[in-house]
Amino acid sequence: RCLPGIRYTPWGSVVGMTRVFGGIEMALWDACGKIEGVPLHVLLGGAVALLRRDTTSALRWVVTFGAVALLIATGAWQVHGASRAEDRELLMTLTALHQLGAAVWVGGVLHLGSLWRLMKKDSSLAAHPQLWSILLARFTPIGIASVLLLIGTGAVLTFDYVDNLQGLIGTAFGSILGVKWALGAGALGFAWLNFSSARRGVEKTPTGAGPMTPYFVESEGILLLGALFVATTLAALPPAIDLPDQRATATEVVHTFAPRIPQIVSPSIEEVRIAEA
Repeated sequence: RCLPGIRYTPWGSVVGMTRVFGGIEMALWDACGKIEGVPLHVLLGGAVALLRRDTTSALRWVVTFGAVALLIATGAWQVHGASRAEDRELLMTLTALHQLGAAVWVGGVLHLGSLWRLMKKDSSLAAHPQLWSILLARFTPIGIASVLLLIGTGAVLTFDYVDNLQGLIGTAFGSILGVKWALGAGALGFAWLNFSSARRGVEKTPTGAGPMTPYFVESEGILLLGALFVATTLAALPPAIDLPDQRATATEVVHTFAPRIPQIVSPSIEEVRIAEA
């Protein structure tokens, strides 16, 4: 009864289940925070806070990675693959790996950008200008691996959820997916600039980073955040392959987005009915 609009769509039960479980999960976290008397963000970062106290403890590393693994596993149950009748386990696994690649890439870039800003304000860090370049060099192979994982799993999921070009351009799912890939491509371009700039910087400067590299990292992070926000929208839309009779043609898409002179008078009811027919 709380989600009346969802009950009337064949795929809506999955959307409703995702929203309900998401609401329950956040309510439980909030209740736990009130019982413990600590802010919610402290609970969510509890494993990392535990690790920071002693980074040499093998047990703390196991606890941290265990928490990450549980987070990824639970996330696999709130994706499109969980509602598929065929290849459900494979699609859920691919989606979880896709999310893992995105988390590593986005998280690493955001941390590099934050560290660069912090080094400009903290005198103790500013005394070691090569630190940022060292971390950038260490993250490069990890970032490349995460990008390859992201692209590989994303390509398979795209072919499964969008069966043809009309599904890509004629449905809301396909168009938003296209925006996500476009933002990801832009971020990948900045990643290449970061790699090239850092490699040239190693040859020319003792700090090992070109002067534009930090700005490239920030630009890459902004595009990746945009791609993440767009990706969350896909969870609320049915895949294009499930809407074979509800796809707009290329002509209809062009007509819809064609520039027109704004009208001051609203169309009549008959004109609206004709346009929707």
